[in-house]
Amino acid sequence: MSMNIDPNSTYPLVAVDGNPDTSNLALDVEQASTAPGAPLCVQMSTGNASQQWKLIDMEDGAFQIVNANSDLRVTNSNGKAIQDDQDGPANQEWRLVPMGGEFEGQYQILEASRGFSLVPNGRNDGAQVRVVPVPRIWPPSGRWQISESSSK
Repeated sequence: MSMNIDPNSTYPLVAVDGNPDTSNLALDVEQASTAPGAPLCVQMSTGNASQQWKLIDMEDGAFQIVNANSDLRVTNSNGKAIQDDQDGPANQEWRLVPMGGEFEGQYQILEASRGFSLVPNGRNDGAQVRVVPVPRIWPPSGRWQISESSSK
């Protein structure tokens, strides 16, 4: 199942990796920061703008994931997921890889250049998000649900 991305909409990204401590937590910017370099984390879903993301199609199958609150991009910074204001580096482009079968409607979010996966790091509300090589386990960790939230 592929999803139709509306460039005028925002989307919550919710971790659904089967870990009872991090599943159903939304991708968020720590303390709703609007500063470049702020780390990403997972938090209880509130619907706040810091938990809403624009998916910008790069027209090559990749997307930039842009925070609706800060207008900054999800960036891989040496294995840590942060938001940054640079435009164009490969570490800011992501592929939404649909899962099938029992995981229909879930996606892995993979860094386009290396295929590393966006994964919650930790077992609680507030856990930071890291970017890691895709584990060779099934089901893979770092699965996300993406659903349309609102239009701008």
